[in-house]
Amino acid sequence: MQDKHPRLFATDKELYDLMFSAKQRITDGVLHRSTRERGVFFGSATSRGDLADYISMTIHDLQDVVDLVKDAEPGTRGERTSSLTVKMKLEASEIREVIQEYADTDGKHDKVAVPHKTSDVVIATVAYSEFDLSRTTLAQRQDKVATLDFRVEDDGVVIRFPANDKGRELVDILIENLERKKKSAVPQERVAVEDLSPEDRTRFFVNLVTKMSGFRLDTVTKLKVSSESMEIDDLDSDEDDDTGEQEAAKTAMINLVKKVALSGNDLLVSKQYKQMEEDGFFITAIKWEATQTVHPFDKVEFEALFENAQEGTGFQYRARHSRRSERTGTYPHNFKLPDDAIRKVLFSLLEQTARTALAEVRGSRPIAKGGN
Repeated sequence: MQDKHPRLFATDKELYDLMFSAKQRITDGVLHRSTRERGVFFGSATSRGDLADYISMTIHDLQDVVDLVKDAEPGTRGERTSSLTVKMKLEASEIREVIQEYADTDGKHDKVAVPHKTSDVVIATVAYSEFDLSRTTLAQRQDKVATLDFRVEDDGVVIRFPANDKGRELVDILIENLERKKKSAVPQERVAVEDLSPEDRTRFFVNLVTKMSGFRLDTVTKLKVSSESMEIDDLDSDEDDDTGEQEAAKTAMINLVKKVALSGNDLLVSKQYKQMEEDGFFITAIKWEATQTVHPFDKVEFEALFENAQEGTGFQYRARHSRRSERTGTYPHNFKLPDDAIRKVLFSLLEQTARTALAEVRGSRPIAKGGN
């Protein structure tokens, strides 16, 4: 008879690999605490390898292993987010029907829930497992939750979803189900700059950073530039392998964006930018810090980029928050992931600013002769 409750067996090597590799989540402090719980105290100079080796050799029951795997899993709240607008009037009940259809068909192996039921917001969560065979054995299966946020507006529905393969797959399936239900194509609006020149792509990012309502740009902390002949690495990459030409263009662009924010001058008419534009460089990703201009005067670290840098598609973003102390007027040293209420406000602001910036850029382009 087949056991309905499969058991997890882990070798000491698998436990060691899991603890040693998850440095950001299972820190040295966590390992020291684990050894103390086992009645053994190691000095502060003890290496991470020795700590993980000792713990892996001790006895672990099933719950111990499950807890270790859970501790090593990366969180999903820090993942980037993307969004699109369905330009069609929909009721919340119709959205729930489409989600339920997914749960009954393509998503029958996932755990689908729609906990919020209001007239203008539908929030669906999809719990799923993701496999990454490049990781250590016990961490190859990652349990994740994708949250889909449907905000019903007068002229359509804004869908916010995780900027990963699962998030995009879920949205594509739901839109296909909706088209089948409506028996017509569903018009979609996404933030994309594939139709813009290098100059206008940079103008989009400059407007995004400098024209966000209620916020003042403090500094640009990281920026990626590219040209039609170059590929770029990720904004989060620890290794900076930019060419000398890219590095010079990136440094100059950061200084110019700051100058625009401080003086109000148009970056795109400066001599420095004109030279970079002639060389074909344009901004593809940016991270910046800004301070609220009204109470509570919090600081936020925003980032925005196009996943497909050359094509200018796959717009995604993230925000971290720093709450100003009412007592001292100072800020914490580090930005943290905001709670859900603040995150939704920041994302809505960033999305609206991106749409407005894109519309302004397209509206400012000269009309070709013979155009309508």
